[in-house]
Amino acid sequence: MYLKVTLPQLKKITLPDFVVTGFLLASIYLVLRVGLSWQEVAMPAMEIDLSFSSLPRYALFSVSRAFIAIFLSLIFSIAYGTWAASSAKAERWLIPVLDILQSIPVLGFLPGLAIAMITLFPNSRFGLEVVSIVMIFTSQVWNMTFSIYYSIKQAPPVLKEVTQVCRLGRLRTFLLGELPFGMIPLVWNAMMSMAGGWFFLMICESFALRGKDFRLPGIGSYMSVAISQGNIQAIIGGALIMLVIILLLEVFVWRPLLSWASRFKWEEFTGKTMPEVFMYRLLKRSPLLDKIMDQALKVLNRVIDVFEKNSDLETSEKKQGGFLKIITVLAAIALLTGCLVGSWKLIALLLMLNGEAWVLVFSHAFLTALRVFVAIFLASLWTIPVGALIGFFPRLTRIAQPLVQVAAAFPTPMLFPLIVLALHWLGIGLGLGSTLLLMTAVQWYLLFNIIAGASSIPQNLKEVGQTYGLSKTAWIKKVIFPALFPFLVTGWTTAAGGAWNASIVAEYVHYKGGVFVTDGLGALMSQAAEQSNSAMLAASLVVMILAVVGLNKVCWKKLATVAEKKYSLGE
Repeated sequence: MYLKVTLPQLKKITLPDFVVTGFLLASIYLVLRVGLSWQEVAMPAMEIDLSFSSLPRYALFSVSRAFIAIFLSLIFSIAYGTWAASSAKAERWLIPVLDILQSIPVLGFLPGLAIAMITLFPNSRFGLEVVSIVMIFTSQVWNMTFSIYYSIKQAPPVLKEVTQVCRLGRLRTFLLGELPFGMIPLVWNAMMSMAGGWFFLMICESFALRGKDFRLPGIGSYMSVAISQGNIQAIIGGALIMLVIILLLEVFVWRPLLSWASRFKWEEFTGKTMPEVFMYRLLKRSPLLDKIMDQALKVLNRVIDVFEKNSDLETSEKKQGGFLKIITVLAAIALLTGCLVGSWKLIALLLMLNGEAWVLVFSHAFLTALRVFVAIFLASLWTIPVGALIGFFPRLTRIAQPLVQVAAAFPTPMLFPLIVLALHWLGIGLGLGSTLLLMTAVQWYLLFNIIAGASSIPQNLKEVGQTYGLSKTAWIKKVIFPALFPFLVTGWTTAAGGAWNASIVAEYVHYKGGVFVTDGLGALMSQAAEQSNSAMLAASLVVMILAVVGLNKVCWKKLATVAEKKYSLGE
């Protein structure tokens, strides 16, 4: 079956059409340019040109990796989060697995993945590119997945009732009901995910393995080399190009997306919404984009029809049931076998460590845990009031959101050496300084979720205080805080996982051939990775996973249950 696409006539082409066409052509060039570069011969210690003229080319490579990773993160988040929220049986397995995956730092994925990809693609850069993209993916995907999961779990009962009355299939229920309800927090968390990718950009593009340095052309490698050489001019140049990238993404991607997502705010009547930004208004006036979207929606509707028609055929289910069961059993056996083999090899590694080494690991983990809690507490003190204020007023959101996005998206590890030098000059050691560095990482998880929560509060709920004559204190306590609480839980959960991950760069800072280090699990892991100490790296990784998962079970999961049962919108 062929789709007939009717493009606008020449006389109807407008300025927005030129913008859309330019974007499509630029995207095609980007795909071709990056694709060709992946075929180049891989060189472990690639020379990085620190001249300013190389920055645009490096920026192109870094942005392409970030967008590939965010696209993969979106697909994974929707599939995984929806499955976990829709099936009680699956939820019992998927959420603990998600907790474990979130707790694994970027370095935890590096050794095995890098060795496998370099072995599979020894004569091209493709393997290293896959390693870099997957590592960026692991720094982006988890908070987006939690956002989808919590949005579906906290969807108002009336939303589910409407989809049942309209007899919508499972796929249309998600696309027309659950996904729009969670669109605002999803977009905000996607912005945070992109910022998370920038945060670990240096590690993802430049890393050491088995005594060899591997680098990919990009801003992360550029900054890594500039920092190792103590080249202040290059560091400033790299920081400035990062600001340019962030500002361009802000204008052309995130602000239009937020403006579009605000139309899905859940409320009984139309209240104040975020004003439409210029780029969003421009794209709305493009007949060419309308044509493209119409054709895409037609294709999507046909795919949904086929999917739901096949899913409703009981005879088909009976015919395929036996085959699907066999496939499921075989997949489960293969997965179980892989887990057993991997567990056995991991245990063998851990047994190589003596009691003294384990005491070192746990004592360092305790110190990092203290820093994580202090960093989250300090970040909560200012993000809750500021985030609520920004998200509560659409006009203020429009003014403050670009500033927040720029500040959050900038990869502060690029400036960690300069910050540590300043703290050292003030007489503050890295023990306390690393807590402040952690706070720079976790505060944005909280702020983005709080702004998303405040932006999602229906207008009629905002006006409850005036209707019943509540004081400001009572209004905040009985209306605003309960409405924000589910988003706070999401922010605390992802911030905790992000803080443990960030400890690997906050407790172990390179500068000009030297290292600033303090006792902590992140520093221990960074040292083990650099020295190729597999046993110590495995022990640190296991303890970090246990710490994050244990805290999720003991603390964050209980708060999430309270949010779902007591503060879910529509209850």
